[in-house]
Amino acid sequence: MKKIISVFVLFLFTLLFTGCPYKSNFPIDKSPEIPVDTKLIGKWGTSGTDYYNVSKKSNYLYSIIYVTLDSNDVEEISDKYEGFLSKVDNVTYLNLRDLSASEGEGEYYLYKFEYKNDKIILTGVTPYIKEKFSDSEDLKKFFKKNQENSYFFTDPQEYQRIR
Repeated sequence: MKKIISVFVLFLFTLLFTGCPYKSNFPIDKSPEIPVDTKLIGKWGTSGTDYYNVSKKSNYLYSIIYVTLDSNDVEEISDKYEGFLSKVDNVTYLNLRDLSASEGEGEYYLYKFEYKNDKIILTGVTPYIKEKFSDSEDLKKFFKKNQENSYFFTDPQEYQRIR
């Protein structure tokens, strides 16, 4: 029971301090253009026992499954995502779609993506964007114009290969 409470408190702090990234009805690119990088395939986590299992879904799409431990320390799938990478000038982004959600299935979470020293660093795009976009091209222009501003991103989260 103590473990469940600790995990729940940690989850709440994570939400409070990092917040949810920007959610868009459109990905940055209308369709994926960057091929799957095999260096990114594998299990990635922070310091806990939960992790993300990243695999190749197609030549341009990643399948991402969030795996957690249940109360008996048995692994179970919590959430399913698909994602792809986009480039805006010299910045790479992860377009992440939650496949587990029954509502808003067409929405994308957008993260600045960096791969350094066998670590993945995801930095959420600020959720405070109030502009409305008509399509991916419109969204990409906005990112290009604003991505150099410090307020455009939230705090980064680092993931390391765990297995």
